[in-house]
Amino acid sequence: MDKKFLLLLIFAVSLTVSAQKKLPTNIGDAFVLEFSAPFERIIIQTEEKNMPNRDSAEIFTTPQTKLKNHKGKPVSPNEIRAGMDVEIEIDKTDMTRLAAKEIKIRTDPDKRAEDIDGYLDRVEDSRAMIDGRIVEFAPNAVLLGTKEWKGKSFKSFQEIPLGSLVDLKGLRQANRVILITRGEVRPNLFTQTEGKLVEAVKKGLVLPSPGQTGAGVVINGRTFKVSQDLEINTYVNKVGNRIVPKFLRLLPEDDPNKVLFRFYVLEDDIPNAVAFSDGSVFVNTGLLKLLENEAQFAVILGHEIAHVTNEHARRRFEAQQDMAIWAALIGAGAGVAGQATGVLVAQLTYKLMSNKFSRDMEDQADRVGLYYAYDAGYDVRESVNLWRRVMGIYRESVIGTTLYIDHPALLERLKETRREVVLNYANADFREAVVGRDEFLKGVGYYFGWLERPKPVVAAKTTPTNPKRTRVKKNPVAVGDGFTAFFREFKKAVIGSNRAAVKNMMASNFEWALDGYVSRDEAFGMLDETLWKGLKNAVLRAPVKCKSPYCNNRAGYRVWSSARYKVEIMFEKDASGNWHWTALLGD
Repeated sequence: MDKKFLLLLIFAVSLTVSAQKKLPTNIGDAFVLEFSAPFERIIIQTEEKNMPNRDSAEIFTTPQTKLKNHKGKPVSPNEIRAGMDVEIEIDKTDMTRLAAKEIKIRTDPDKRAEDIDGYLDRVEDSRAMIDGRIVEFAPNAVLLGTKEWKGKSFKSFQEIPLGSLVDLKGLRQANRVILITRGEVRPNLFTQTEGKLVEAVKKGLVLPSPGQTGAGVVINGRTFKVSQDLEINTYVNKVGNRIVPKFLRLLPEDDPNKVLFRFYVLEDDIPNAVAFSDGSVFVNTGLLKLLENEAQFAVILGHEIAHVTNEHARRRFEAQQDMAIWAALIGAGAGVAGQATGVLVAQLTYKLMSNKFSRDMEDQADRVGLYYAYDAGYDVRESVNLWRRVMGIYRESVIGTTLYIDHPALLERLKETRREVVLNYANADFREAVVGRDEFLKGVGYYFGWLERPKPVVAAKTTPTNPKRTRVKKNPVAVGDGFTAFFREFKKAVIGSNRAAVKNMMASNFEWALDGYVSRDEAFGMLDETLWKGLKNAVLRAPVKCKSPYCNNRAGYRVWSSARYKVEIMFEKDASGNWHWTALLGD
């Protein structure tokens, strides 16, 4: 045998043996991602080092693999399910692959304790969604109200107002539902602290006027350019408003807990997003470039919205115990000099103008944000692909300082996100869930140049067949006065119950929504007689100029109907001076 070949062979064998020695012989803590018939392999994620893949691991089973419960007694394969924690002993006699000698469930599947501290987002039959987790009452369980509710007790979630704060103890069952054994419920009151925080943000967050080219917004001492592109802003707001939790959207306009979310695109290449307690959410173009579909974008926006709905800014502020500034702000109304107060507000605002939250808050925003995206109809399994993609493009040392500061490293975030998906959505039906690759491409593709913008259609000139001059009636509406023209036609069609005319209008350049976004055809089918009556009452009144902060980036009008239905008509001018309009229909 050739001497050089022999040396290379020995070297290769030594490398193989060295690599094999690094493989673990025992995995003490593994989370089951998948284990199903024919039970020939188990997919896990673990913190164990020297695994072939950092993301997840495939462990093979054989007829000789022993399966045991937490007491060490034999169990059948179908008793080990996704979402369980297991210990795995590797078969040392077969080091060509990771084969399991024994798989043991680490804890009693019926006694996995869970602590839940969050907000009641949804109630459906006997179950509820709290803190991004599915919960239900244990038999004879009672939740106690705090002093604000004078010791009132609750025996079902239907008795508790949506948005209430709950602190619960429970046990996660084999079906992944958490059975609540005891807990405390308190009303979600709008506190003085929250009011001051919102006012501080409003003072420090100065947005540019519509059409102000090159204008920016100052966040944490840095100026960002706000995109004025109509299409991308419309798309971001459409997706964002679809994800806002329903109970929050249905709050009366005068409820202090009402948050009017507004979504803005910042022209910045750093992949980042940030939300503030007044409902302002900013998404960098650098982050949008990373994404592959609308579901991934929905997960990102859900995370940001959850920071606001779970009052993380207030909790962070109270945890910092910045009482000197807080005391001065409280005392401002009692005679503190205006100039000094302005300085204090600026200091507080600087601290608020960041997305730096604790790990617990970031984890909660991920968990609750997943639910918001899921409840809006999105395939939240795309969250795992999102973080895989981010990991594949950016080094953790770079991305860790920009995308959700202080969050655990990307690998940990991917694992924790996937864990929540397995625990809370393993039984979900995703057959009709939205991934939205085409929708996302259409929404942002023109802006980034991924798609070529359609060229305007120019009507061909025709030679009149009748040379006789005819008198053309002049249109009294001024050129470019799009709102006046539309409002006149809309009013005429509604009062005359001309549904065909309304349908034609709905086919033009606008979006139509009913308590979340639906298709134009679906919306038209919802125009029942009650709605027509409400619309008639609305359009007989003069339109009002939009004065809400919601209108910062648009020039338009709003029309409100009866108490049951609401119609909002908003106009926006693009860079070319053309008018576009959006109609929102809600209950």
